Amino acid sequence: MRSSIEALERDISEITAMARSIDPISKLLNSSENREIQAYLQVRRRFDYSAVIIALYASFERFMEDIVTAYVTILSRQDRYAALPQNLLSRHLMRTGEILSKSRIDAARYPGVTANKLVENLHLCLTGAHPYELNHVAITSHDRNMRYDELGLTLKLVEISQDDVRKAQPLLDWYYKEEGPVGDPPEIVPVTVLRERLDGLVERRNDIAHRGGNPSDRLGAEGLQRLVDFIQALASSIFTIFVAKYLGKIRVGKSGCEQFVRVRDPLQQQMVWVIAPTKSALYVGQPIFALSRNFPVRWGRVTSLRLGNRIRRRIAANSSQQIGVGLEFRAPSSSEVYVLESEDETIWSPVGG
Repeated sequence: MRSSIEALERDISEITAMARSIDPISKLLNSSENREIQAYLQVRRRFDYSAVIIALYASFERFMEDIVTAYVTILSRQDRYAALPQNLLSRHLMRTGEILSKSRIDAARYPGVTANKLVENLHLCLTGAHPYELNHVAITSHDRNMRYDELGLTLKLVEISQDDVRKAQPLLDWYYKEEGPVGDPPEIVPVTVLRERLDGLVERRNDIAHRGGNPSDRLGAEGLQRLVDFIQALASSIFTIFVAKYLGKIRVGKSGCEQFVRVRDPLQQQMVWVIAPTKSALYVGQPIFALSRNFPVRWGRVTSLRLGNRIRRRIAANSSQQIGVGLEFRAPSSSEVYVLESEDETIWSPVGG
């Protein structure tokens, strides 16, 4: 799943660079007295706007397809087909049938997909075989644009609520900044705000694709950057909720994941936990995460270890003393904090990466 958000962030970085270059390049071209350059400037402004809008929407849509595919692949490795979310099963069966019903499978839309493979996968799924392979194109393919309502249906496939996304920290931070940092930080972003921004991006994309763009309603560099910031915050919030689902369902309670037993209230702004000895060894840089009713998830690594008065890089399992563990994030006493015995590159970047 980590690769999904990293791919989007790379796209966002390139799109941001392009959006920020619009005004400087326009000023440079505008300073020329050459008539051909002046005419080119008007064309460039239209195409710069179109390129940013189309690339931004395409990157977000691809992010949604990639992260859903990654998550359901993880689920299918753990659970039998019949145990998957009901909405996911319904979409998988219905869309597989729709694709097979076509006299010829669209190779451009479904590259590498064949009727034989679709049938083989579906047969294994319906007969209870394990392992099995899902027809991912049947899950992620859609005929409608990724507007707010379509986004909700997509998230619902894996039992994720849009309300949870609206409460995630990246969107809350974006909304607080967008509205102006006055008053108390919001607890949830209004539906109307998300619907207006996401549906507005889709409409602009469709306007460009079907009518070449509307010159009277083109966004300038600042407006484009605000739209980029919104998509980045939305995608980061969606990724946060997927991480919470993955860690809560796939890792908690399983081998290699141990919950800390707190013996004292968190110290140093809730970034140091004093815990009872653990069954597994601890080391600086170890993957660690927190779940709470007050936030979906926070994750990072162990930043420091202290045993008695001594700072350690590593502490053996079943130590005889309480342990001070530095966290990379704030975790109040109401949190459940867990440590993983080994790396998990589904969420964590490789050490040194």
